[in-house]
Amino acid sequence: MKIGIIGFGNMGKAITDGINSSNFVKAQDIFVFDKSENKLDGLKELGVNICDDECSVAKVVDILIPAVKPNSYPKLLEKIKPFFDKKSILLSIAAGITIEDIKDILGLDTKVVRAMPNTPASVLRSVTGVCFDENCNENDKKNTIKLLESFGVVYQISQEQMHAFVGISGSLPAYVCMFVDALADGGVFEGLPKDLAIKIAADAVSSSAYMINKTGMHPSVLKDKVCSPNGTTIEAVRSLENGGFRGLVIDAVILASKKSKNINK
Repeated sequence: MKIGIIGFGNMGKAITDGINSSNFVKAQDIFVFDKSENKLDGLKELGVNICDDECSVAKVVDILIPAVKPNSYPKLLEKIKPFFDKKSILLSIAAGITIEDIKDILGLDTKVVRAMPNTPASVLRSVTGVCFDENCNENDKKNTIKLLESFGVVYQISQEQMHAFVGISGSLPAYVCMFVDALADGGVFEGLPKDLAIKIAADAVSSSAYMINKTGMHPSVLKDKVCSPNGTTIEAVRSLENGGFRGLVIDAVILASKKSKNINK
């Protein structure tokens, strides 16, 4: 199987690094293009194919991943259209670009998959939502899910749910990094070195998330288990509630989802 990636920004790089690190396919079966050659430094040494243009990628791969900004999608699809094999799969990771938008340009018989990975793909820990066009057969679905699972976990959802997935997972690394940085700053205020505080906060966030999945218990129940009467944790929780912590997080998800809905309008 040959995998093509057009665009080597943060997401394109994360996916390429993830696929290559997981050994899902051999490096020589990965084809990459970016307008900025400097971004591709080091890939050739890994055995990855560096292509001259977008069309050179599109015509040789089984799964094509355009990792470009949503507003660049129409122009890119028009450019590669004469070279894209209809037996291949177009795997879109662009927020706000629907399956129908892509088929309007490439044709109704195109096999289209929409996915929303996140940047932890670069360390094989992406959380990816995926939905399939009706032209995709079971083998297409199997191969695509296997590809996405090579750099993380995959949730099959409907296209209508993709906007919510953007808000709750696609954008989540930014929320978590802000949270960890804020926790670390609190640690610094109380006397910890910043680098140590970051590591402690990141490990604590990771282990708490693992506990939620491992136990299957509702997060509010696990929260209550930490809150002793008149203790330190309930004092901190009270402060977060007074500051509107939960409401701010809910609004962030809603606003990111809303932006996804309107991004291509």
